[in-house]
Amino acid sequence: MGAVSFTTDHFLRRMVYEGEELLSAVYFEREGVEKGMIYLGRVESFHPPLKGYFVDLGNGVTGLYQSSDQILIGKHYLFEIHAAGRGRPPLLSRRIGFVGQYVIFRPGMKNAVSKHVDELVAASLLALDVEHVYFRKEAETAKTKDILEEIAALRKVYEEVTSLERTQRRARLVYQPPLPQETDDLLFILAYEEEILRLSQKTVFEGDMTYHIEPTHVGLVIDVNSGSSDLSIPEQNDLAVRFVSNLLLRMNVGGLILVDLIGHGEQQQPLDLKKRDSRITHVALSSMGILEITRKRNGTGMYDVPMLKLLADYIQIQRRKREADGAEVEGVCVSKRYAGIEEYLDIPVEYSEVFGWFRFL
Repeated sequence: MGAVSFTTDHFLRRMVYEGEELLSAVYFEREGVEKGMIYLGRVESFHPPLKGYFVDLGNGVTGLYQSSDQILIGKHYLFEIHAAGRGRPPLLSRRIGFVGQYVIFRPGMKNAVSKHVDELVAASLLALDVEHVYFRKEAETAKTKDILEEIAALRKVYEEVTSLERTQRRARLVYQPPLPQETDDLLFILAYEEEILRLSQKTVFEGDMTYHIEPTHVGLVIDVNSGSSDLSIPEQNDLAVRFVSNLLLRMNVGGLILVDLIGHGEQQQPLDLKKRDSRITHVALSSMGILEITRKRNGTGMYDVPMLKLLADYIQIQRRKREADGAEVEGVCVSKRYAGIEEYLDIPVEYSEVFGWFRFL
C-alpha cells in the first residue's frame, strides 16, 4: 500500500504501510500551520526568558525561534516549522528541507539514508555524486535516473525560495511539503477512524484479552488481563505485546508507556519493538513483569484529544458516505454520554438514550 494520507475535519493523517501492516502513523491537527512548512518570517523581538526570538509568519501567526545563532530584529529569514501544537507558538528551525518522493533535499546538511533501507542499497545511494540529500525508504526501489531528476527539481525549488529571502519583505508561507498519496476510499477511512475510536476507550476487548488503558501526563499505563483465555502465560503476553505495539502506532503515542503484563512478563516469541517501530527508543522488562517503553513524540497523540472531537470526525465521515450514496442527512441524534459534541459539528444535534454512539436524522 505504501504511503497514504487522508484528512478529517480536525486532523491530517499520514500513514505508511507494508502490505496490510501499518509501519508508522503521524497526525497533525488542522490549524493552518503544520510541520515541514517553510515561511519567510520577520524577526519581531527577542524574549530573554524563552531564550528565543518571536517571528511574524504572516496572517497573524507568530512563531518562536530558539537558537544561539545571532539574527537581526526586523530582518526576514526562512524558517521551517519544526513543531506545531495546541496552545503554543509553533517552534521554528533554520534548517530547512524540501520533500520529494524519494529524497529530502536539506541544504547545509550531510547525506544520510533511512535506517529502513538495505545496507548495500544505502551504500550505493551514498556513492552518488550529490550533496545535502536524505534518501527516504522509497529510494530503495527507485531508478537512479528518477532520483537524480528529483534532486535537481528540489534544488531548483530551494534556489527559488532562497531568492525570496534576499528580495522580498512580506512574511508569508513560501513552501508546503507535498502529502503522501491521499486516499478517497471512504471504507478505508471509516475503518481507520473506527479503530481509533475503539482504542480511545479506557477498556479495550480483543479476543479473550482485556486491556485497561489510563493516559497520564507523560504517556500511558496499560493493565493486561487474560480473562478466560486458555493460552499459556507466555502466549498471552505475546498477544499483549503485539496489541500494545499496534496501539502505540495507531494512536500516535509518545512518552513513557508502562505495561503490566501477566505473571512475570514471560513471552514465547518476544517481539523486537524497537525494530518494528523506529520511534521507540527504550524497552525494558522488570522482574515484576512491567514492560517499560519510551517513544518519541511526533505530531498529536490521540489520547491528548477530546473523545468528542474524534467522534465528531467519525460522524462527519459517515455523513459524507451517506450523502454520496444519495441519502439526506438533516441532523444527528447522539447518546447523552457525548453531550457537548455540537461544538465540533456543523449539523443539528439532538440527544437521547440511543443505542451505541449515534444515529442520523
